[in-house]
Amino acid sequence: MIILEQKWAFVDFLNEKIDTGFTLDTCRTIANVDRHGSIRGVVAFSDFSTKGSLMHVASDGSSRWCTRSFIITSFDYAFVDCGWDRLTALVDKRNEDAFKFDTHIGFQVEGVLRDANGSNLDSWVLGFTKRDWWSSKWSDHYKDKAA
Repeated sequence: MIILEQKWAFVDFLNEKIDTGFTLDTCRTIANVDRHGSIRGVVAFSDFSTKGSLMHVASDGSSRWCTRSFIITSFDYAFVDCGWDRLTALVDKRNEDAFKFDTHIGFQVEGVLRDANGSNLDSWVLGFTKRDWWSSKWSDHYKDKAA
């Protein structure tokens, strides 16, 4: 079940998994929760402006957290509901799984943020634009309705 509601449990899950320090006032969350109420994954948007946001993802480590519907809901929220033009992800260069996931779903490498996680601990700067989204498989549900 996908929940687009601000709850401390979602923010706490995110803070525990990726050490963000978020509060209910500093991010907007979307969570994938199983039928027993266990949190499978959380997407958070922070540092938002009228043009875009940083996007953060945390999971329970299982393969069940990332569903097509969870990805689509997250991008729909960003590009349709909020009307943002882009999302930016900062991925620690040591986190190969996150890098592979983000680039697989369509994020593009835009650069490196040097020493972002401490001395000699860099992060990838990844971007995903509204234009990327509309031309991706993730927006097919809109194309199907238009046909």
